[in-house]
This record gives sequence, C-alpha cells and structure tokens, in this order.
Amino acid sequence: MLRAALLLLVLASTSIPAAVDATELVPLGCILSAECWREANGSRVESLAIPGDTIDRPADLDTDVSPETTATMDALGPKGDQDVAVRQARVFADAVAEIDPFGPELDRLRFEEMKETPGVIGEWPEEFGQRYDNYMKMQRTLDCSADVSTLLAIGDRWDDVAHLGIGDGSDRRKIAIATYRLYLDDCFDRLATKPAYLDRLVLLGKVFGADRFLPFCAGFLMDANVVVTARHCAVDPEASSLFVKDYGKEEREEQIRIRKPVPGTRAMLVTDPTVLYRLDLASEEPSNYNPNVPERDTIAFKLRGFEDPVTRYPLISRPEQWMNLELIGVHDTLIDLSSVDDWSDLSILVDTSELCTAFYVSPPCLFHSCQSRGGLSGTPIFAKTPEGFAFVGVHTGALGVDRAACDFKRKYSFPNYGLDLSEILLQEGTP
Repeated sequence: MLRAALLLLVLASTSIPAAVDATELVPLGCILSAECWREANGSRVESLAIPGDTIDRPADLDTDVSPETTATMDALGPKGDQDVAVRQARVFADAVAEIDPFGPELDRLRFEEMKETPGVIGEWPEEFGQRYDNYMKMQRTLDCSADVSTLLAIGDRWDDVAHLGIGDGSDRRKIAIATYRLYLDDCFDRLATKPAYLDRLVLLGKVFGADRFLPFCAGFLMDANVVVTARHCAVDPEASSLFVKDYGKEEREEQIRIRKPVPGTRAMLVTDPTVLYRLDLASEEPSNYNPNVPERDTIAFKLRGFEDPVTRYPLISRPEQWMNLELIGVHDTLIDLSSVDDWSDLSILVDTSELCTAFYVSPPCLFHSCQSRGGLSGTPIFAKTPEGFAFVGVHTGALGVDRAACDFKRKYSFPNYGLDLSEILLQEGTP
C-alpha cells in the first residue's frame, strides 16, 4: 500500500468522485486506537480493513469504543449535521497538515532524490517526472495527504493536535468519522463507465449474517472457471503472523500447507453480486506458502458451480518498464447483499492516471506506482496498449523497510508490486 500524497492517485476522465453512502462503514475504533496504521520505511501507511470477526458490533458515540467498533455517517445525525461535521473536519485537516512533517513537500524531495540516484531502475524519463510534479501540485493531492495525516493524528497524536479546535472525546469521534468521509472522497474514485475486463473481476471475502459480505482480496477470472489471485489470500492471516514469529523473516524453506481456501471464503463476480461461489484449488496438489518468499505469491482457484465458463482472456502481455498501467479493485468495506444488483452498486476503485506506471520490472516481480489499499491483493494489473487492456499480472503487496522482493529493496517512494504471470499464461496449452 502507498501512503497518500504520492499515492492515492487522482484518476483520469473515466472515473468520477466516489459517492460515499451514509451507511458505509467507518473503522472508528481502528482509527481512534491507531491500529489502522503500521510502520513502513520510517513513515506510516494505511490499513483500514474492518475486523471481520466483530463486524456486527454496533457503534454508539456515547459509549466506550474498542478497536473493533465501526460506525457510519448516520452516527453524526441528519444530513445537515453530517455536512457541518465534514466542514469542521476539513478545517481540522488543513490545520493538521500545516504541522505534519509527512506531507507532499517531503514526497517531492524524495522524488528529486530518486531521480538523482536512479540505481538499478535506471534513468527516470523526463515525462514521468513532469507527470509526477504536476500531480503533486493538484489541490486534491494536498487534500488527500491532509486527510491521511489527520486520521493518523486523531489516532496517536491527539494530545498534540486537540488544541487545533476540537473539543471533548465525543467531538474527537465525530471528527474521525467525518475525516474518513473526506478521505474516501479525496483519495479514491469510482468507475463512471464499465470497462470490458470488469466482467472478470472477482472479490474474495466472507459472509456475515444473512446478507453481508466483506471482501478481503480480489482476483481475475482468467479462463473457464479459473481465478488467479494472491497466494496469501488463501492463508489465514494469523497463520502467516505465527509463521514469521516462529521462524523469523529470513526463513525461506519452511512452508505453510494450503489444501483449501480459508474456511468460509466465498467468491463474487463484480458484475453479478447476487451470487456467491465456493472455491477449490485449481491444482489437485496442495500448495505451499511462505510469507518470506513474495516471488511465489500467486495461486489459482476454481469457482465451484460456475455455470457460465469464459474463454481465455484474449490479451496477455509481458510487462515493460515505464508502460502505463491500470489497477482496479473494490473498497474493502461491508457489502449489503440485499441492496446490490450490479457493479454500479459497489464502491469500485480504479487508478487510470498516467502516473500508474511499471517503474521497474524484475521477473517475476512488477513494481508499480499505482494506487492501492487494503483488500486489493490479487487484483489484476493491466497495461494500456493500442489493442486494449492487456493483463500483465496480479497485485500482491508492498515492500517494507525490512521486506524485499526479487532482490529489490524498499528505497523509493513507490513500494507496491505485483507478480508477472505472462510467461506462464503465454505458454501453449497452459490451463
């Protein structure tokens, strides 16, 4: 995931500002407890996924808030009260931005340093540098960065920023909800028109209650009923954490055995959200996973009972450095299955900007400067070609200060990477 400022890219003309529904869940307790954030390369990056095991916990602004508490814009009262809170949050975010050391200016300095010390990447094209510079000067970029800084400050620097005009703890909670609304509006966009590849976009998630679905990964229906995604999406996150705790971050031989998807996992085609599918491994042999080996972080599933198999996706390409990309996914918040009929009812996020680029290719890794966030692991990466959108791989993760992939370490402002599947898919007879 990328930290805003560089990061949550302003999208091109095929997208429109996200219309945030009043019932969209806000990870309130996660924000207030600062558990929405993790360290990476000395700065903070976001991870705002809602804990699924406590998704049914109601939010009440007048009671204690746990890290698992969720809220909605409705918690702020009628729409008029919501609008007032959002305006107040904007003033507060602007004030926080003035004292926040991790802003766009720092990102600009980092980019200048990158251009001067290109290292293994090689020389940065002047055109790409100009696109980056123009992006950093946009008001929406500044607002997005301010929103992220504010969410950080609300969580773990409240004593330092409370004097900026926010009152008691109740106001703190309200400003957290309103700032999250700003964050969604400023940092993400929604599709305005349907691209041809959308019919193959798959969400992986779990069902809560009778009609609520929480996606945690994405995938792509490549052929027949086969979905390609990130391998870590098939492993319980707790098992991965225990593996690193037991074996450390250098162990690359030991494996977590994958015989089936994480219990309770279901798949949803974005263009038909009324149907959920069970999953099976595409291979008859169990798979292995090692969180310290990101170069092997892909896997294939079969949709059980899928009655409309597709043909092989017709356009597959090998990624090349500096090619323009497109990354798509769905906002990782709870989906009310009773109120969705087609893709237009979902919060689909897409990065169509010129800054979404393959800035370094080291097979099988594809390092890119596209927008990402929690829940987009496994989502397809497309190259924009004269023939159309060519599938080049899947997004699988982000580099950290102590996490490398394909012998490439985190030392640039763009930490996101995916895995190139073109060599496998272009082989004759590959299923």
